[in-house]
Amino acid sequence: MAVSDRVKSGPEKAPHRSLWKALGLTDEELKLPLIGVVSAKSECVPGHNHLNNIAQAVKDGIRLAGGVPVEFPAIGVCDGIAMGHVGMKYSLASRELIADSCESMAIAHGFDGMVFIPNCDKIVPGMLMAARRLNLPAMVISGGPMMPGRMPGGSGDMDLNSVFEAVGAYKAGKMDDTQLNAVESAACPGCGSCSGMFTANSMNCITEVIGMALPGNGTIAAVDAARIRLAKKTGMRVVELVREGLTPEKIMTESAFRNALCLDMALGCSTNTVLHLPAIAHEAGIDFDLNWVNEASAKVPNLCHLAPAGHHHVIDLHLAGGVMGVLSELKGRGLLDVFQQRRFFLDGGVLPPFEILAPLLHAARLLADVGAAAHGVGLARYFRRVRADLRVLDLVGPRARLPRGLLQTADLLFQLRVLRQLKRVLPLPVFIP
Repeated sequence: MAVSDRVKSGPEKAPHRSLWKALGLTDEELKLPLIGVVSAKSECVPGHNHLNNIAQAVKDGIRLAGGVPVEFPAIGVCDGIAMGHVGMKYSLASRELIADSCESMAIAHGFDGMVFIPNCDKIVPGMLMAARRLNLPAMVISGGPMMPGRMPGGSGDMDLNSVFEAVGAYKAGKMDDTQLNAVESAACPGCGSCSGMFTANSMNCITEVIGMALPGNGTIAAVDAARIRLAKKTGMRVVELVREGLTPEKIMTESAFRNALCLDMALGCSTNTVLHLPAIAHEAGIDFDLNWVNEASAKVPNLCHLAPAGHHHVIDLHLAGGVMGVLSELKGRGLLDVFQQRRFFLDGGVLPPFEILAPLLHAARLLADVGAAAHGVGLARYFRRVRADLRVLDLVGPRARLPRGLLQTADLLFQLRVLRQLKRVLPLPVFIP
């Protein structure tokens, strides 16, 4: 019995069918799987402004595969616009609102499967939480990263971080109003999630390794027609998942989360992933152990020098092989857990030589130099004996330094010496509880 039968099958459901027909559905469509398509399209978030186009492509794909798409909206906060004032207090809380509202709509309307269309910071984890909670056949297709900006006649790409730096230059008297306006007008050239490896793109890449999105989800540019094609493929694939009975319970396993952390280390993702991965794992009934973070950082070198740590952007990562290319490299070196997610195509991933990638062998040599206690070439976890709370510190790039006074206990002096040696590796995020 299909889930949607409870809202459309049998004589007792004639009133329900009448309401579906009021929405334009035919008798023939009511015999097909109903697929909920939740889109966070809005005019509040640059990363979401174009999601109507993604949603239309998803619906086209669903129809091509013999399903019936039913679209509904989700909210989404732009962290960039919300930051620096009281609005930021509402950002993380919106994650739970998104998860709850998706759950409510899917159960109330008896969908057989779901496609989630997020893009930015709290929307991606909120929808992943809902997907696992519902445990219906489901897939995620994001809106994709923004292209980097470029000043007229300027050299080098720009992003939102460039504007923050310009504000500092303005405050220091090194930039006037006209120059500041030129930077803010060029840095973010259009739709898409902010172009560096910030939270949104980190979570969109991680969605691939968790197994809930097709390859390319995290890296194909928002303005690239390949994104539309991927959306159609996603719509087609979710109908297949409904017929196969393949649910997130079989995909979002402990192994998937461990591999997500490995990718996190390799890419140098946002430390906000530590807010979201445990929440998603909780919905899966998985006890996310923070020691997994340390274990992943002990074995996985950081491979990518992406903004804000460097001058490369997510589109450069895509051209270098994308998430699948990086996973293929990690898999070939035995750095991933064995996993069975049926939507992975790692064998097809190739990681060509590219400036964006720090040499893996260099990282391995450095590990050998500094010893076993210094394994954190990716994300290292250190314990402060004097505090029980978790502190997350991003040390990324060649100029990264620990703030004075952060480490005050004698038993951490060795780790501090290790960090001084590790500063040569790009980038170096560090966890310090």
